[in-house]
Amino acid sequence: MIVKRELSKRATALGIKDSVPAYNSPSLGAQDLATGVCFASGGSGADVLTSSFLRVISLADQLQSFKEYIAKLTATVGQEKASSIISNALFITSLGNNDIAITYSEGRRPELFPTYAGQLVATALGIKDSVPAYNSPSLGAQDLATGVCFASGGSGADVLTSSFLRVISLADQLQSFKEYIAKLTATVGQEKASSIISNALFITSLGNNDIAITYSEGRRPELFPTYAGQLVGWTSSFLQEIYALGARHVWVFSTLPLGCLPGGRATSGMLTCNELVNGLATQFNGLLQHGVSSIKATTHDYDVQFVDVYTPLRAIINNPAPLGFTNVMNGCCGGAAVATGQLCTPFTGQCLNPSTFVFWDFAHPTQRSYEIIVATILQQHK
Repeated sequence: MIVKRELSKRATALGIKDSVPAYNSPSLGAQDLATGVCFASGGSGADVLTSSFLRVISLADQLQSFKEYIAKLTATVGQEKASSIISNALFITSLGNNDIAITYSEGRRPELFPTYAGQLVATALGIKDSVPAYNSPSLGAQDLATGVCFASGGSGADVLTSSFLRVISLADQLQSFKEYIAKLTATVGQEKASSIISNALFITSLGNNDIAITYSEGRRPELFPTYAGQLVGWTSSFLQEIYALGARHVWVFSTLPLGCLPGGRATSGMLTCNELVNGLATQFNGLLQHGVSSIKATTHDYDVQFVDVYTPLRAIINNPAPLGFTNVMNGCCGGAAVATGQLCTPFTGQCLNPSTFVFWDFAHPTQRSYEIIVATILQQHK
């Protein structure tokens, strides 16, 4: 990617033209095709996560535009001249700046995070050791039949949550699931695709970011009982939509004890859990459990289960020593600084032994914590 201004300067210096128009410009004329256009999108990079986070045109889509350009140029000047123009053209590309400065340095690459609960469940059930992201450019057809991940870190049931954090919304995740069904059907056939989906285990976790970020930081004016009811309503609608698409086995995770996370402790001096915030989480979890039970009662072939992750994590926090934990207040990555909400980055100090920390950063448990939580879950849910 290179910004248009810099590209135009270089084109002027080479005596090509003073302004290189954007290929997607509605005012682009046929005469511009033969003298150079710009496919770049400010903020993009080589990493698809970069363009996705900044909501700009990805490198893959820029390449697709170039292919379309070749077809238009050929139709305008003919095959021979089009080939000559392209082979003699100067292509300028700049990649890596945004990937390093925005995606990697701000901790958006999963390599910096511990294995999440859903992944550990898949491993424990003998499904696969790594559940790939559905949007991963390296996703293969063989991955479709054994499980993919539609989740987007930072999203929630509330559209304001994903909008504020600029992540993939629940509605867009649902759309990806619909696209997945079409791809799976094309790969294995209708009958097998339906069987895979109806026998699959779906894991969803909603509410943590909605309460901790959207509500607690004043982005929703409603009283909490009203807002919690809205969250449960949105979650219930989502559960009914995936049922209509063929899902039959779903685990709905509760929220974590949000007031005990390093970020949640900040308002209570870091020494104790913020029980006010924990109270909000508990209130929501109660409503969510009731909502899940209502769906299950009215849809008899729907194995939808409320999964309590609040209690096992709180048990770890309340009695960490027997489990080998020595730190329940700070994150392994960032230490006390995580109370500010700072993400774990390559430049953030990390502890030497994460297995002795309950938390990885300001909001996420370590892999060791998740392993204990998942073991508890698997004892309670079959």
